Amino acid sequence: MPNHRKRSLRIVLAVALVLMVAAPVVTAQTITLVHMAERVDSPATREALKAKFEEMNPDIRIEFIYTTGRPDWYEKMVTLWASDVFPDVIEVSTERAYEFARQGLFLDLNPLMKKDPDLTWDQFNPVAVELSTMPAGRPDAGARYSLPRTILVNGVGLNIDMFRQAGLTPPTEMEHHWTWDDFDEMATKLTRFGADGSVEQYAVRIPNNHYRWPTWVHNAGGWIFDTYIDPSESRLLTDPVRTALDFIFEALHVKQYAHPHQNYAGIYNSKSAMETGVVPSYGTRHRDMGFSWEIDFYHNPKLVRGGSEIATIGVAIGARTKHEEAAWKWIKFLATSEEAIELFLNERPDAPAWGPGTQLYLESDPVGAPRWIEMMTHPDAFTRPIYSLEVEQLLQQHINDIFAGTMPVDMVLEEAHRQLSILLAELKE
Repeated sequence: MPNHRKRSLRIVLAVALVLMVAAPVVTAQTITLVHMAERVDSPATREALKAKFEEMNPDIRIEFIYTTGRPDWYEKMVTLWASDVFPDVIEVSTERAYEFARQGLFLDLNPLMKKDPDLTWDQFNPVAVELSTMPAGRPDAGARYSLPRTILVNGVGLNIDMFRQAGLTPPTEMEHHWTWDDFDEMATKLTRFGADGSVEQYAVRIPNNHYRWPTWVHNAGGWIFDTYIDPSESRLLTDPVRTALDFIFEALHVKQYAHPHQNYAGIYNSKSAMETGVVPSYGTRHRDMGFSWEIDFYHNPKLVRGGSEIATIGVAIGARTKHEEAAWKWIKFLATSEEAIELFLNERPDAPAWGPGTQLYLESDPVGAPRWIEMMTHPDAFTRPIYSLEVEQLLQQHINDIFAGTMPVDMVLEEAHRQLSILLAELKE
């Protein structure tokens, strides 16, 4: 038997065992919900929430299936659906979930929301709701497959001490939204070269992560594709894409003030004064690790725009559940209860997607939270792009050549455009 089939069979058998173990405690009055979550996101938090929820709802039991990461999550989604033991509740990020939502693996939550006397979609961050909604032009346009739980946003992390030592005003103290020219000038002054011309101190880390570098394209005034969600056409040969990637190439390989890797440049090890694409957990780590240097966060620098990418983590209900009402009660508890919001904030300081949870967020981080809220609500903020894994991997394969400096930007973009145009056309057939 091929290895992937053996692995899939093991997954099905493991889940079946979970269901069998749960079966003896199920009575005519007790419902068991199977919830798929990622083990990397602290099982202790979920176990504490399970205990609280079951205390409040003695007729409902929660059983967890944990995944070990993104590949395992994808594999379980496919194999569990095929084996007819699909979970009742699934934790999802928008870029992962969309591919399965359009295949009908999740319930449309609109009918359940409409019946709820206490909750409405307009209580949630509008970008988070948009990211959980099937886009226009589809037969299921407007269907909402996820209840948003937290909002993810990324900006620029700053080692303020290094700015002071260089005699520079950090962007947080400037009277205007800093620009690419400001960024370039600061980075040039913050970089130190040795006598042999090698870099001794980088100014900034610019990650080549697929969810980080596209922000430069957005802020150059364009985008990689014709739409941010489910694109049909490449826009890699447009001026904003070239402008953004030329800027990154020059920062990395010509002026040499930037590096993409944490072990050479990064604010945590004081190897750079700036790091792009940082998230709120940087502030928590800084506090917990006992650093004495001052950290701060700010908007991405502006060319045409100065926005930050927004993503969301939510909870979906499996389309095959026999317990819609119980599942809705559970996911509502996870997204909107004070107990859940406080526990998730202790685990990772991302803003609640539910509006009334904002006050708890501000209380949990009175210094950092206002900064992140500014970025989330900035008019130039944009949704995390959503497209198939094949598109993401092919695009990143080519972009890696730019970050490595092995090929000129124009040559990379021309070949990437050619291959992606073919792939996008195939996916639309």
